[in-house]
Amino acid sequence: MLEIAVLCRAKRSIFTDQRICTERGVPRVLRDHDAASHGYQLVNSDHIMLMQFLQMYVEFRDEACDDPERLKAWCSSRRLDMAALDEAAAEVAALRTWLATHPRITVKYHPQKRVTPILPALVRAFSSQLALAVRGYPSSAVFMTVPHGECARVASGSLISLSHSGDWVIYNSMSHCLGKNEMHLVSAVDPQWLFVSVSPRASSDDTL
Repeated sequence: MLEIAVLCRAKRSIFTDQRICTERGVPRVLRDHDAASHGYQLVNSDHIMLMQFLQMYVEFRDEACDDPERLKAWCSSRRLDMAALDEAAAEVAALRTWLATHPRITVKYHPQKRVTPILPALVRAFSSQLALAVRGYPSSAVFMTVPHGECARVASGSLISLSHSGDWVIYNSMSHCLGKNEMHLVSAVDPQWLFVSVSPRASSDDTL
């Protein structure tokens, strides 16, 4: 969640090739090989994939700490912006240190690669930016935002590839150009997560 929070508000994309990724969308060419080879779970979520690419970068940076040229080559081959990744990684590290030493936080922080329960937590955090797929658009999904009722499409470069109606998504931002609305940083979610409350007695495996 810390990685996602930092990357969602970043002004600079971690990707260098804007021809293949609109806004902060993740290039599809990078998804299958790189994420799977690092043992990450592939999901229809730009948020999760951004987090995973930042984690992959930090892991490789620590491994290649004595060979900066190797790190540059690794980033270049994946069209990743090393400066943007370094900045995001530094901010995440600072937040982790703050959380670990804050007197009001009693739960020990444990980094994890699991997707669950990150997406349910995202739904709660971004509950004001929801959209539901509209029926009748089989070839190019159109979504209706909740609660404002704006029609929008998912921006090119997103991992979302929905082939049927009835799907809910959360999105980080929307652009308006030439009468068209496009959602950026999009993740498919389960609407049931909207009705789950966070109990003080909830297990650490169920909440963040």
